[in-house]
Amino acid sequence: NKTFEELMHKKRTRYGTEVCYADNSRKVFEQYHNTKTCAYMLLSDQSPNDKNKCYWIDFLNQKTAFIYGCEYFAKKYDYPVFFYKVRKIKRGYYEFEIEEVATQPQETEYGFIVEKSANILENLIKERSNVLIMGHSNGDIDSMGSSLGVYRLAKNLNKDAYIVNNVH
Repeated sequence: NKTFEELMHKKRTRYGTEVCYADNSRKVFEQYHNTKTCAYMLLSDQSPNDKNKCYWIDFLNQKTAFIYGCEYFAKKYDYPVFFYKVRKIKRGYYEFEIEEVATQPQETEYGFIVEKSANILENLIKERSNVLIMGHSNGDIDSMGSSLGVYRLAKNLNKDAYIVNNVH
């Protein structure tokens, strides 16, 4: 939905945030490394395109492929990694918590950052009573399949689960 995408882009950039997508993330990291003080928020889906270039872990009782990008960039540029948690208090009111994943990523073992981030996410899902699952914009059959898989995992954990997909 183009209108929704434009609205989200406007909200994400209103305080000077720059949005970059996976296809140009390397370029952005190279551009800003050693030239600008900044923070990166990396979002990734759990359905990587290339299953050979991901990190596999047990997640919600099944083998799951995670994208390795966050750990790759953290180690390459020695950037600390934090997990940002948001909790809704009531309509329009939220609280957030930042949990340390790795402050010295170059000193961690291969997969540590991915595993710790996944463990934090898994615990968040287990703690909550409901799960909202959103596929990417212009969701395709892969997005819907991934959403159904996460839905089934949530239901197996006795969670109320909801899928929100924008399928044309």
